[in-house]
Amino acid sequence: MFACCFLAGTADAAPSLASFSATPSSTTVNQANRLTVAFTSHGNFSALGFIDLKLPSTFAVADPAGNCTPITVTVDGVPAAITACGGGAGEIYTRMSGPIPNGAAVRVIYSSSLITNPAAPGSYPFRVETTSGGFVIGEASATLSIAAPAPIPTLSEWAMIAMGLA
Repeated sequence: MFACCFLAGTADAAPSLASFSATPSSTTVNQANRLTVAFTSHGNFSALGFIDLKLPSTFAVADPAGNCTPITVTVDGVPAAITACGGGAGEIYTRMSGPIPNGAAVRVIYSSSLITNPAAPGSYPFRVETTSGGFVIGEASATLSIAAPAPIPTLSEWAMIAMGLA
């Protein structure tokens, strides 16, 4: 299964994150979901730069509670240091320890231990924001399409009798 993600404009004054993409590992209801978000940074992160993932409340989001190992960030292919992280109630934030230059290729991987898909199929919009000094400096929105599991084919009672006779 494949989830379609698209870049959508927002009403805020912050510029859109370029080359934005989001790739889920699972698009089935009630399944753990490793989410990979990639974008080109806009503006320069200071040492107080944050990357915020904001999912609908229908997703179960675990609070990493300071254990940031379920989150991986790379900047231009090099692992970046995270000084703090947290979340819950549909949000996971990651605080970066060093600057991320303007135009850098950023990839954030949220482990499947942090995100569980909703119980109902549907299209779920979500948002990624980058902030520095308390101001949103870049943002993007996308949609995750969550589907019901594929039905398991079964034989009818008469088909099982016929198969048994065969």
